Amino acid sequence: MKVSLSLLVLNVIDNQLCVLVQKRLNTKEAGWVNTWEVPQGKIADDRSFYSIARDELKDEAGLDLQTLFLSHESNGLFNLSGSTTSLDPFFLVNISTPYNHQAVHILALTKGIPHDTEEATDHRWVPLSNLRSLLTTESICPLNRGALEKLSVTPERELYQILDNKRVPVCKVISNSPAIACDIGGVLILWNDNELFPILSEIFGCSIKEITDLISGNLRHELHLGKITHKFLWENLCANLPNQPHYRDFLDIWEDNVKIIDENVAIIKRLRERHPSLRFVATTNIDSVTEEILFEKYEWSSIFDHWFSSWRLGASKPKENFFQIITNDLQVGNKYIFLIDDHEKNIKSANNYGWATFCNDPNSIFNEKMLNEAVTKWLMEIQK
Repeated sequence: MKVSLSLLVLNVIDNQLCVLVQKRLNTKEAGWVNTWEVPQGKIADDRSFYSIARDELKDEAGLDLQTLFLSHESNGLFNLSGSTTSLDPFFLVNISTPYNHQAVHILALTKGIPHDTEEATDHRWVPLSNLRSLLTTESICPLNRGALEKLSVTPERELYQILDNKRVPVCKVISNSPAIACDIGGVLILWNDNELFPILSEIFGCSIKEITDLISGNLRHELHLGKITHKFLWENLCANLPNQPHYRDFLDIWEDNVKIIDENVAIIKRLRERHPSLRFVATTNIDSVTEEILFEKYEWSSIFDHWFSSWRLGASKPKENFFQIITNDLQVGNKYIFLIDDHEKNIKSANNYGWATFCNDPNSIFNEKMLNEAVTKWLMEIQK
């Protein structure tokens, strides 16, 4: 069976909610040539929905994915044995073809002007108010027709509610003003492996060293990049350790380890009040589950205009491409970004890329006076 992730990509243009459609240049399915479809790509066991969606939208329409609307459970890798119980898709469809095609349709959000690529052409932003006309007058890919039909009759207020409730903070101010980039883990949230790993070692029936060796290496890195999910991590631990605790118990322990550092949050809010012309953005190595926990614990949009997380970018600190992606997205020169972080490697990499920096001790309260002085000095330097 061939399983696809199909993207119902939305955008607000001239106060109208629109969906992206396109025509694929090549397809093995007879009768699907020259039909309107949505961006989509094959689901594989070793890739998260987000990484697939990000790559396919870029490859097929030349657009950068802004948000994929998934619960933290549904970011899990699709089980090709057929189980979709952990998913929350907008629309699931099976098509009987020589390839036994199945598609999971997910709502996504982006902005920008699509363009022809090697894979697709004739891109259109179709207002939802005109979608019914397209469905009745044009040839539609059978794999996507049902989902587009459903989208056409869904009240727009319900779609806007989904966008408002599940969206990560995005840019609210369109400008080229300088930006304060603030790390999250160890800076605004207390994240302590020394507390987490002993608890995990108890439920998995192993030593602290065993759990540390399994999580702290490549698995955590791939978790931060969105290449694997917490469910995959849990399954790996169950396969390699004596006990097999319930997945929900594993997630509860993970969630309990996430604690807001209220004092530092208050200091960043005061910093923002002192510098209302600056943009404030979150720049964090984080996985989808921890991010969802954070959004449930605090209204981060009260601080940040934009949220950059490694699992969404497919890049992580201290790699240079992490800083490059953010700099390009903010559309400013390197020197116009000031990073607050707690890891020397990240600070060094950001400095090498041309960012100004302030290093705070991990999981400790800011010296507010020193932070304010560092920001003031940076602002004076970039205004010369």
